[in-house]
Amino acid sequence: MSPLRPSTANANTGPPMVEAISFTHRLRWLPLLILCIGLWLTWLQHAGMDKRQQELARARFEMQAREVVFRLERRLQANVDVLHGVTGLFAASGLVERGEFRAYVETLRLDVHYPGIQGVGFSQWVATPDIPRLEAAIRAEGFPQFRVHPLKVDAAHQSAIVFIEPFDWRNQRAFGFDMFSEPIRQQAMRRAVETGEPSFSGRVTLVQETEEAPQPGFLIYLPIYQKGPPPATSAGRWAQLVGWAYSPIRAHDLFTAFLESEFPAMRRHFGLRIFAASTADADALLYDDLPAGSSESGLSFTRTLMLHGTPWHIEIHPAPDTPLWDGDERSIGILWAGGLLTVLLALLAHVLLRSHRLIQSALEQSVRTQRQLAESQAALRLAGTVMDASPLGIVATNARRRIVSVNPAFTRITGYSPDEAVGASTRLMDLRPLRNGSLKAVWQALEQQGTWEDELESRRKDGSLYPMRLSITTVRDEHGTIQNYIGLFQDITEQHKAQENIRRLAHHDYLTGLPNRAMLVERAAIELQGAQRYGHRPAILFIDLDRFKPINDQFGHEAGDAVLIEVARRLSERLRESDLICRQGGDEFVVLMPDHHSTEGLLRLAEKLLQAIEMPYEVAGQRMTLSASIGIVTYPEGGETVDDLIRSADAAMYRAKADPLRKVYVAGASEGPSTG
Repeated sequence: MSPLRPSTANANTGPPMVEAISFTHRLRWLPLLILCIGLWLTWLQHAGMDKRQQELARARFEMQAREVVFRLERRLQANVDVLHGVTGLFAASGLVERGEFRAYVETLRLDVHYPGIQGVGFSQWVATPDIPRLEAAIRAEGFPQFRVHPLKVDAAHQSAIVFIEPFDWRNQRAFGFDMFSEPIRQQAMRRAVETGEPSFSGRVTLVQETEEAPQPGFLIYLPIYQKGPPPATSAGRWAQLVGWAYSPIRAHDLFTAFLESEFPAMRRHFGLRIFAASTADADALLYDDLPAGSSESGLSFTRTLMLHGTPWHIEIHPAPDTPLWDGDERSIGILWAGGLLTVLLALLAHVLLRSHRLIQSALEQSVRTQRQLAESQAALRLAGTVMDASPLGIVATNARRRIVSVNPAFTRITGYSPDEAVGASTRLMDLRPLRNGSLKAVWQALEQQGTWEDELESRRKDGSLYPMRLSITTVRDEHGTIQNYIGLFQDITEQHKAQENIRRLAHHDYLTGLPNRAMLVERAAIELQGAQRYGHRPAILFIDLDRFKPINDQFGHEAGDAVLIEVARRLSERLRESDLICRQGGDEFVVLMPDHHSTEGLLRLAEKLLQAIEMPYEVAGQRMTLSASIGIVTYPEGGETVDDLIRSADAAMYRAKADPLRKVYVAGASEGPSTG
């Protein structure tokens, strides 16, 4: 072999070797390129997750804050409902005695059902020349120190607190106080009278406060007019004004009790500040439990409520030590994991530089890993919206309204377990509007406005229906596309029962349980319409007990109350189901008969009622007797309106009472005794 002849092997392998070297040379920067790109992608993933966690924390905080404001507004409305019951008591009884007022307030159990309310009272609107007579009357009741203060002789009228319960040492400081003399209180009292609606005052210092740890406070007023519908004009309302039902409220006690009862677990994670103004005016500050540094997180929630004529500015901030999101540890973990993965990929690329297949496989694995991380973050964002500790039921759906998550309160209220609910349609809850409307309008409002809130009716798993308060919020992505619906709801059955009880108290006598004058007037008006249409002949029997006052004086008011309850029972047993018997007030009872056939039949009924009343009573081991006088009128002889008939029956009763030979007097009958 000649040394000048090139080797065939070298000739064949030379070019591929050059190409391989050239290829390897071109790829020598690939590990560094992989390292830079991987670290860049990891940092983007870390920053994106941190941003999503912050957005999720903000949404969670705002949801909790809206829940606080929603429950606070409901609590304040419950306080207003208490005053509606007081106005119902005055409408039913006319002249309310101190014992009646105390008994009514005691049934409310303010310390249990309405913590934070200092009391429930009645402030009388009195002409200034009549103040000495008012002071004398209340002093005669056993309050020798009572006086109206401050006394303004140049004023035409003044107000005076004559009832305030519970009558403890703190409320006694307000006894006789003229709230109309103070500008802030006067503004709220005027607004209540001129609108006929409840009115909240601005911030005041209650008369009940002492120099030791005084609290800011506010008052709720509701006007009480003379019997009959409220006048349509402002001047008419002032002319028929009797006074105000009102509640003095110590702000710190009320809001502290509200937070401890409604949000015991969440309270340590946020602070609340409330102003009785439309802005954060320091002079209107009612409550402030914001710890130092609460605003450093950058999160805050503000809302202005209009509470019966008074704007309230509410601020909620998370506490400085509250973990707003867990993105620090997780995002740093992703940063370390992504960085480590990127370094390993770069080392792998360096070691396996000549193995294109393995490098490509490693890159594909990196892409799959990044995709899995992104999917995990999407699941984390959805799972973070479910708050297991919330007292409200929470249900999350996808854009197609399929349930994807529920919390324990959902199961407790509806009876459906998570396994039964997840995957089902929202039709599982069988939602029904309580008012005119449809569920289609609800979804339309959500698409247009993003939120919806109102009362609905729903069906539990066991088939029972219950009322709920539901608030729905839409969750959209960065492009504005709806991703989820989040619903918060609560069972408001007990609230409806409380409102129904208040309405019942407004139409029934608190002692005997009989209908009161308000219900009598309503029923009588209906019967008169039927009489005009069908020719019926309604009749009214006005019954007044004789010798009842000596029972109260000799045996006490408890014995007198027991006798009144027994009289109501005896009368009820001797009347038809179609007849209506009511307690007019004191020892007076009124019977409404929708139709009667003869005067003789009315006299026989009156005699039967008299016999029942005159049967002996056994109360607390004491035997006692009563008699009664009865006045009877018929329609239309006794009058063509309800008021005319009642006045005629009252006058007939006094005719019977004035003549010792009569116990029953029929209006329009002969002057001889109707019965004796």
